[in-house]
Amino acid sequence: MAVQILQISPTELFEYAKIPMSFKVCSKFDVELLDDGLSGIQFRELSVEPYIKDYDELKDGTPADWQTRFDITNWGLFLARDGENPIAGAAVAFNTPGAHMLDGRNDLAVLWDLRVHPNHRGFGLGTRLFQKAAEWAKK
Repeated sequence: MAVQILQISPTELFEYAKIPMSFKVCSKFDVELLDDGLSGIQFRELSVEPYIKDYDELKDGTPADWQTRFDITNWGLFLARDGENPIAGAAVAFNTPGAHMLDGRNDLAVLWDLRVHPNHRGFGLGTRLFQKAAEWAKK
């Protein structure tokens, strides 16, 4: 697989949006604060009835919706392709009024989205995109 990772412009989000953001859920974590958190946190994995969690079904959650909610001209958008096919992507929010995770700051970047097509998971694409996003944010 000859994967190429490119920085894209907001006008190319339609390609990014082709990558599904869904997962099969088979368990969840129960979180317990030990001594009100002073002694740490304990996680217990609990089995659940399997279901599909699709983040693109959330209201205003798809890449196509980002431009209607925020000015994304300062964002770092990255797309991984296998030939012509988009197979993974990462978005870094920066200097964006109204993006609450940025807390109104212009010296902070947030990994807004990271997605890898289900057929291409487990090959390190997410790691490569995360590294690319971190390098971009440092600049």
